[in-house]
Amino acid sequence: MQMVGALSQTEKPDGEVEETSPLDGYSPDMLKGMVLKAQRPSEGLSAAYARMAEALKASRGPDKSQMWFSLAAALGKPTRTGAFGETIGNAAEALGAYRGARNEAKQKGDLGLAELEYKYAAEQDAATQKQGLEALKLLSKLQGGG
Repeated sequence: MQMVGALSQTEKPDGEVEETSPLDGYSPDMLKGMVLKAQRPSEGLSAAYARMAEALKASRGPDKSQMWFSLAAALGKPTRTGAFGETIGNAAEALGAYRGARNEAKQKGDLGLAELEYKYAAEQDAATQKQGLEALKLLSKLQGGG
């Protein structure tokens, strides 16, 4: 058997030369499907990252109901002097704690989202490089290099 370009040549016992392609046995529809599949990103990976991103966006710390309960507790909390100013101070303290927890959760969520986007981009890049390498191997095989 001898490789000539992308074709293999085999001499039959009767002296006739038979040429075969490494793609023999693959239907055109199958080859087209393989090419299309290699060209699009992994849909399962995309869906998984999208779900994780939504979960990170949704987890933004304490919700409004917790804020209202903290505010109500602060307004009903007994003070040393009974002055209205102390009650307002308690309410401000409760709102400040709520805001702090909310900001901290938002920062953690934003950091997690940025990390997730970086990992997704890296996975996509690795998949693209792998597809390119597979295409080069197939091209090399078709051209008789392997």
